This record gives sequence, structure tokens and C-alpha cells, in this order.
Amino acid sequence: MPLSLLHESVAPFDPKFTGGENNFIKRSLWSPDGSAILTVSEDACVRLFALPAQTIDALQGSAEQPQATPLLPWAAIAEPEGIADCCWLPQMKWEDPSSCVFACAARGQPVHLWSASTGVLCGSFMPMDNAEEVSSPFSLAFYRDGSVLYSGHSSCVRLFDTQRPGRQTEQWTLATRKGREGLKGIVSAIAPPVGEGAGAAGLCAVGSYSRKIALMDRKSRPRGGVKRAEAVLQREGGMGGVTSLQWLETGGEGVGGDMYLLSGHRKDNALRLWDLRSYDTPVCEYPRTVATHQKFQFDCLPIARLQKERQKTKGGQGGIGETSEVPMETDTETETETGVVVATGTQEGGVLFYGAPNGGPLAAAPAHFSPSTGCSFHPTLPLLLTSSGTRETVAQSGGKHVSSSSESESDREEGLGHSDGDGSKARRGEMGAGNRGVGRERKRAKAESPEATESTGKSQEETDTCYQPVNALRVWLVDCALLADCLAKNEKTGD
Repeated sequence: MPLSLLHESVAPFDPKFTGGENNFIKRSLWSPDGSAILTVSEDACVRLFALPAQTIDALQGSAEQPQATPLLPWAAIAEPEGIADCCWLPQMKWEDPSSCVFACAARGQPVHLWSASTGVLCGSFMPMDNAEEVSSPFSLAFYRDGSVLYSGHSSCVRLFDTQRPGRQTEQWTLATRKGREGLKGIVSAIAPPVGEGAGAAGLCAVGSYSRKIALMDRKSRPRGGVKRAEAVLQREGGMGGVTSLQWLETGGEGVGGDMYLLSGHRKDNALRLWDLRSYDTPVCEYPRTVATHQKFQFDCLPIARLQKERQKTKGGQGGIGETSEVPMETDTETETETGVVVATGTQEGGVLFYGAPNGGPLAAAPAHFSPSTGCSFHPTLPLLLTSSGTRETVAQSGGKHVSSSSESESDREEGLGHSDGDGSKARRGEMGAGNRGVGRERKRAKAESPEATESTGKSQEETDTCYQPVNALRVWLVDCALLADCLAKNEKTGD
């Protein structure tokens, strides 16, 4: 799937511009209305970026072609400790300042509700444990109407009424210390219900680092307590701890979109698609490389939107079908069904695209020079947001640059060092890509040294022009027409 780079932000994150500090991006999110971008970085700071109005007008057909320009944050909100998770209020609209809020979970802190327009703290939610102490969450999610905020903790989920900041109004106990059943471990991912009806539409999915996914039915809980998980999806062996969950809204005729759940895992090599009508094993696995404990985001683009953008391309609106400047690898010989397109980042810095629910690989594209941990589609426009980085430090010792992989406070927030369910303690620090990152830092340090400049004869300005950022936030223009063609060819091959 062709990608053309439109916007990039490097200065707040990359070691070259931060005095050697590796302020890598841990999470990046579009706002629900698509007007803003939120990033969470290693320095315990949330930065907010605005999507240029000229880009929006161009893609809507009311202006000339969008121009490639840098992104600069208009606000930066700092938390006292490392940030575990953030999420936007689903009803967020930039025209309504009261709705421009997001929730933020930091270590040792209550859940803070911040205003994106003013940067002011709007309220706090206090997750209290049995000892009447604040228990900071590891994951957050809003219900689709914004009335409920879910927070994930160790073996439990706490619910808050967003109209009444304060203590939790409800608690789901997923497992007990002595019990053998249920979901034990840190709740690292939450997928709220997509509807209020009976069946899968009313289920809330929660995942943990213990390699389990539980499905909770809030309406069928007994009075005075919380009903245990309706079902637990578990696979022994190669499946890593769960880091991300998302319901699939396929939109295809005859396909139950709310019956499918997509899960991402740490230190694992695949996304897994679960059919809730038969959840013993995943119905499909989409290969991707994740060699560390980082959360690698993924996102889904409904085929209905894809076809709509394709029609715009045929009509010549917005230049969506322009030829990409990024070399692509396409595979149109594997079967896939009309449903959604799944995009995910990889350890090598690329972006992979798959057809779901039963499709195969569609395309692959390079996006970054370090692990692509962030990946999400714009809510309404043919844009893809990606971010990159991993935990690497560059220290100076005796006048020489020394690179190493180090542990920070955010390791403990993300659950590093906790058991993945097989009795072995997870190794701290970065794996796999950390070695590649160390080599990359050494090469860059060597290239920037005076000796290297003399031997190569290149000036500092020439070296800077060849510099490739390790940490970056990027917005790409997506060629939806080519992606739709790949899907059509796959369907034809399957027939």
C-alpha cells in the first residue's frame, strides 16, 4: 500500500535534538474528530499536535494538493511519573472545548482528566484498592458514549462515572489469590463493548500479561458482585502477553463484525483474530515481528471507507491516488475476504497491511529507522499516523560514545518483570531491536566524530543532511485505490 510522507515531527523526541536524551514515543493517537494528535513519550509528557488545516482542505477537495510540512506541538502536559496509558473522550470535537479532554494514567497517580484546549486539569479519578490506597492503572478505555471510564489493574478492572470524578463506582474482580480460575495478572488492554445488545456486542474484552483474554458481561452480573468472565481465550506456547485489543467492525454483508476480536502481544510474532462463536483457537494469525516488551499498536480500516476513498480517487478529488514515493512490496496471490484492512508496525520499522477477517498479506512499506510502535488510521481521511523509537541510551565515557540498553521507571508501568504465565520472569530491558539500535547509535556517533569528518572529507552540514532520525512522529498519505485493487485481486484469486 503506497505511502507518501506529509508531516513529520522529530525535534521533541530524537537524541540529536534533545541533548542526547532518547525521548522515544510510547504511544500516538488521533483525536476522535481527527483534528489533533496525542503522543506519550519517555519523558512522562503528553504532547499535542494539530493536523494542518491546509491538509484537511486538500483531502476534502476544497484546496490544492497537501504539502509536506513539519509538525510542531502546541502544548505539552507533564505528569510526575512515567505514563502507562492515555485515551481520548470518544465525543471529542474541537469546536466544543468542553469535549476536548483525554484521560491519562501515570505511575503512583490517580487517573487525570486533562483539557486538550487549555492544558488544565479537569478532574481526577481515584482507583482505590482494599487498603484504601491509590492503585495506578496500567490501561485505560472509555465506553463509546463517554459515560464510563475503564481502568485496568492487577486481576481487576475498575469503572468510573465520568460525570462524577472521584472513587470507582464499580469493580470487576477477575481472579483471586487462591483461585485457580479467572484472569490473573496485570490487565494491560481493554476493549469496551461496541453496543448494548445481547451477545458479543455487549461484551467487554480485557487482556493481561498472563497471556489470557477474558470476556465480561456487565449486565448479567449477580447483585452484590461481578460475574466472572463468560469465556477465557488462552493459547499456551508462543502467545505473548496481551498488549492491545480491538473489536473488528467488518461492515461486510453476512459477516458478524462484532463477533471478531483482534489481539496484539508483546515479544510475539503475530496478531491473532478470534471468532467468539468458537474461541478455542484463533481463526487467523497475521505475522509481525515484536521482539521487545513495547506495545505495538495496530488499527483497522473498514472496507466501506476504503471504497469511498477509491471513488474520490476516480473522481480526481484531493489527489488521493498519487504515486507513492515509498517503495512497496505487494502480494496479491493470497486469499482474503472483504472486511477490514489491518495495519500494524513492526520491529524493523515497517508497516504491514492485511485483509481481515480471512485475508492474507496485502502490502508492506518502510516507515521508520527504528521500531514502528505507533500505527493508526485517521477517522475520516486517507491518512496513517505512525511513530517510532525504543529504549536506548547514549552515554559519554572518556570522550567516547557508549551505547547501552537501560531500564527506566516506565518498565514497571508496562509490566516488565512480571510473569507471562509460564512461571518464568520476563527479562527487563529491550530485546532484539535493542542490539540493532545499539549498532545504529554507534555508527551515528562515529559518523559525527571529528575523526570521521576528516577521513571522509564531509562537513557537519553534509553529515546532518544524511542523518536519519531514530525517533519520529509521521503522518502518511494513503493510496486507497491501490489498496482496494489488492483486495479485489485477492478476492478474485480466492474465487
